Amino acid sequence: LTCIIAPCASAAPVVTQKIGGDLEQMTTFTFLSNFITALLVPVCFPLIDKAADMTFLTAFAAILNRVFSVLAYIVKHATPGLCRRITEVKDLSYYLWGCSLLIVSGTTMKNIFHASCSLSFLLLIAFASLMLCFVQFAVGRYIGRHFGQTENAGQAMGQKNTAFAIWIASTYLTPLS
Repeated sequence: LTCIIAPCASAAPVVTQKIGGDLEQMTTFTFLSNFITALLVPVCFPLIDKAADMTFLTAFAAILNRVFSVLAYIVKHATPGLCRRITEVKDLSYYLWGCSLLIVSGTTMKNIFHASCSLSFLLLIAFASLMLCFVQFAVGRYIGRHFGQTENAGQAMGQKNTAFAIWIASTYLTPLS
């Protein structure tokens, strides 16, 4: 559930540009999907689990805090020279995304090695996640083909903000999820 409703990952525009998609459209979609999710999750999840002890404004603020980077805004507007130098570095965002992916992968491996469940259960989770990922990318590409936006739609549907999904699961469901 959380993997499907999770918004588009902030790295999706970078990857989409690398595979020939439209950076501006993906950036706009990423912003909108994160903002809309930040609005809808605090409204919908308490309907699923009445035990979720969090008000709409508290949840909305917590989500926005995790989704939007205040630092980027400050750098852009307070230090335009630094911002210009950063944006001039070719493919910097792609390499930063790669570093972030390494950190997330390492954390995931640590959690897997310390999990107190059977190997077959972990393999079932891995297989289900792989299938869900495949289906989301395929559905996105299928829909995008009808609008001439195959790369954009595939990345938008398939590349999810996993940190956001993990936060949703641990906040509104159970830590085990």
